Amino acid sequence: SPGGLLHIIASLNRSFSVQKVRITGGEPLLARDLPSMIREVIKMGIPDVGVTTNGQLLAEKAEDLWNAGLRRLNVSCDSLDQGTFKDLTGGSARKTINGILEAKRLGMKPIKLNTVVMRGRNDTEVNELLQFSLANGLELRFLELMPVGLSADEFDQLYVSSDEVKQRLEQQFILRPCKEQMGSTARRSAVWDSF
Repeated sequence: SPGGLLHIIASLNRSFSVQKVRITGGEPLLARDLPSMIREVIKMGIPDVGVTTNGQLLAEKAEDLWNAGLRRLNVSCDSLDQGTFKDLTGGSARKTINGILEAKRLGMKPIKLNTVVMRGRNDTEVNELLQFSLANGLELRFLELMPVGLSADEFDQLYVSSDEVKQRLEQQFILRPCKEQMGSTARRSAVWDSF
């Protein structure tokens, strides 16, 4: 329950001075009390509160989240193509994109897009996804497929390494590595230009 979760966060914060809370799992925007939960976590003095969402309800809920104090957002966005998006997630690319743009309009920042790259499904879209992110001031994170819930054959067919994604991007963009952040496993790059 949200009350129980808030109690746990408050206890941890008293003992350890919590710096970040990420609200994820399932789809947090389905919870009617999410804005009040965000408000309560922020009142605890926790400086970094974020939500990870699939974005399907984001356009209609973004203003309530903004008014509750949410500024940081991660959105799962595996494709910009309506057919591919529906095949991968069962949802609507248009709804997720509209939600991202509404969050941006309100001033949420950073907005990070999480894209799991899969061969034969969305791997040809990596440059388009990066162009969309650059045009809208978003941070794009390409994630490698994990072999969870997949047969070995499916994983072997779908897996695209981060090195391969980088090679595809470098065909159109100039990438420069960013300084590594302590505790981070991500390999971050800044995009300087496109050809």
